[in-house]
Amino acid sequence: MAETSQLDRLSRGRWTLAHYLVERSPAPMPQIVGLRDNVLETARVAVTFPIPRTIYVVNEAGELQGMIPGDRLTATIFDLIDNSLSTFSPRNPLQKHRLVKQAVSITADSLMIPVPVTITDEKNLAEAMRILFFSNLDQLPVLNEKSQIVGVIRAYDIISEWV
Repeated sequence: MAETSQLDRLSRGRWTLAHYLVERSPAPMPQIVGLRDNVLETARVAVTFPIPRTIYVVNEAGELQGMIPGDRLTATIFDLIDNSLSTFSPRNPLQKHRLVKQAVSITADSLMIPVPVTITDEKNLAEAMRILFFSNLDQLPVLNEKSQIVGVIRAYDIISEWV
């Protein structure tokens, strides 16, 4: 019996998201921070990718608690910098210390919003595409049976499998 192609498995829904995330190269990795991580730590995670993306917030058990849209993090950092620009000098350690102190007082749990939609890793790509389309989203966090985020599926990733 002839081996089915990757595209055949994808189009017939035989691949679960768990399989897809393992087999996909490169798999999109979610950006994750803890509830108590501060704005500086969150910003460090955000700049690991060249484009603004959603950052997912997890509790100590790794369970998804919320998300910080890239524009929300950018606006928070901009507000911090903008409020101090008129007097800020990067060479003044006291001013830099004040700015850092403000930034570390803002935690991820105070910036996060609820995650509107998720999908579990046993669902298939067709189901993910339906959810993305009808929810008007461009990406979904993929959760395992413990509500831990194991990946992100983007509409772009699914479409690229067919073109």
